[in-house]
Amino acid sequence: MVVLYGLLAVLAGAMVTVSSTLNAQVGRKHGIYTATLFNNMLGTIVSGTIIILLFGGIEFDTVGIQRIPTWALLGGLVAIIIVVGSNIIVPQIPITYTSLLIFIGQFTIGLLMDYLGGNEISMGKLIGFLLVLMGLLYNFYVDTLKEI
Repeated sequence: MVVLYGLLAVLAGAMVTVSSTLNAQVGRKHGIYTATLFNNMLGTIVSGTIIILLFGGIEFDTVGIQRIPTWALLGGLVAIIIVVGSNIIVPQIPITYTSLLIFIGQFTIGLLMDYLGGNEISMGKLIGFLLVLMGLLYNFYVDTLKEI
C-alpha cells in the first residue's frame, strides 16, 4: 500500500508541473487572472462531476462544515495564489527551476508543519533537503557559468 501511495504522490507532483505549464500558456494568451479563473472553474466542475458520479451526489452537512476550523477553509485562496504565482513565474524561468523551487517550498513547509505538529524531523529528511537544495544551487551556478 505504501508503494501505491508513493506512486500517487509522484503522480500528483508531476501534475503540479504539468498544470503550471499549461496554466502559464493560457495565461500568456488570455491573461493571468483569466487563466486562474478558468483553472478554478474547470477544477470545480470536474470535482463536482466526479463527486456526483462516484458518490451519487453532493451532501452539504452544515453541522460538519461548522466544525471545520476557519483557517482550513483558506485552501481555495491558497490555490488561487499558487495558480497566479505559477502563471507569473513559469514563463520567466526554466520549468526545471520552477519545479525544484516549488519542491523546496513544499519540503520546507512540510518540515515546518511536521515540527509544529509535534512530529520528529529525522536527520535523513534534513540531509535529503540539503542535498536537493545544494543540487539546485549547483545547477544555478553551472547555468550562470554558461551565460558568461
